Amino acid sequence: MIRYGVILGILFWAGCTAPGTCRMELMAEIKGCKYGTALLISADSARNVLFSSEIDDGKFSLKGDLPEPGEYILKINHWEHPLLLDEGKTKVVIDIINERVNLTEGKVREMNLLLEKWMEEKYKPEEERIGREYREARKHPEDKVNLDEKTIEYFGLERVKYGVVRDFIQAYPDCIFSVYQALGMLNRDYERGMEMYALLSPEMQQLTLGKRLYAETQVFAGLALGREVSPIEVETEEGKTEVIERFPGIWVLDFWASWCAPCREEMAYLKEMYPEVHKFGVNMISISMDDKVEAWKKACVEEQIPWKSVRNIYGFKNGKGVREQFKFNSIPYILLIKDGRIVARNLRNWQLKKKIMELLQE
Repeated sequence: MIRYGVILGILFWAGCTAPGTCRMELMAEIKGCKYGTALLISADSARNVLFSSEIDDGKFSLKGDLPEPGEYILKINHWEHPLLLDEGKTKVVIDIINERVNLTEGKVREMNLLLEKWMEEKYKPEEERIGREYREARKHPEDKVNLDEKTIEYFGLERVKYGVVRDFIQAYPDCIFSVYQALGMLNRDYERGMEMYALLSPEMQQLTLGKRLYAETQVFAGLALGREVSPIEVETEEGKTEVIERFPGIWVLDFWASWCAPCREEMAYLKEMYPEVHKFGVNMISISMDDKVEAWKKACVEEQIPWKSVRNIYGFKNGKGVREQFKFNSIPYILLIKDGRIVARNLRNWQLKKKIMELLQE
């Protein structure tokens, strides 16, 4: 017989009934563990134990009121795994050995299957078409216009996926699964985060995950399109500290490092593009994230960079210098600036050139 030890009060089954509570039942089968204790813990720093049950022959069940729909921690003896829970009955199969939790029944599973269907119908055909056309275009590099167009489409696939998720959130704004998907699609993008947040219902916005989405979005408010670029403190090749604070006209800020192969590839393209756009007044600055000055200077000699080249004083250290200022966690990272204000972030290759040409025509 499975025994239940529920810390929160167990009331009659009726779904979410009162503000701040959400009735749920969690039923689980475990592979790799027959006995022990199952706990459901709050995902905040307090890690309060909300429910407890003894595991009997690889099974347990928890039933009662959650504080709200959202993310919780399921703990099986010493093993832990995050779990998104909504009102109603949820069934899961837990594979301790392979560290997997598979939802087999419940509202979250239903919404996940629905999103998968959306992706299959709305994203997959575009992904296949764009990939096919891009591969074909690469076979004919002499048709540079077509290759450029297909390259832009190919590198823009993530934005196509975002569009599907955004439309899903708009269609289901009153569901915790939509909030969870919004967090997954934030991608350090202020405009994207605020757009998804605005699509959620007021009730979802006030839940813990909704507040988290808003808070994580605000971290990148300083990189919002149209925001003025604050002064940048860097080190010159002569070893002097310099503050760059004026960006009249159009500027490309390229964040790179000697050890970053994609950065060196992007550098090759920038050098190819530079003469074409520089004659129209477009300027560039490469800011190295190298920790070692010698490695940076050696790479500068190898690359023969024709524009201003400087180094972040703190190298690639997180939370220091330009990494703290511009909130990126990978390179190459590119900022496009016009008259001191951000107009685009992290455009690569042909996407960057296309945006520059658009700005030149304004």
